[in-house]
Amino acid sequence: MTRAYLAFTEKGLALAQKLAGALPGTVDRCGHGGPGLADWAAEQFAHADALIFVGAVGIAVLKGFFFRERGEDIRPFSEKRK
Repeated sequence: MTRAYLAFTEKGLALAQKLAGALPGTVDRCGHGGPGLADWAAEQFAHADALIFVGAVGIAVLKGFFFRERGEDIRPFSEKRK
């Protein structure tokens, strides 16, 4: 499974890198010399199985049903944030 993480803040970037260490994928930061949201999403939607957005309110997974279909468990990350 290919994953693509996009962070919006420096703190989010650190979390995205940590997640990618456990569930490998590419990591980018929106703006600040990085790609814009629309450009990144258009590019990654064509290539990645899961798009993971790390923002101020937490983590949103687009196409997250792929995690369940392939038997991958992402619950440990949500449990750590409680």
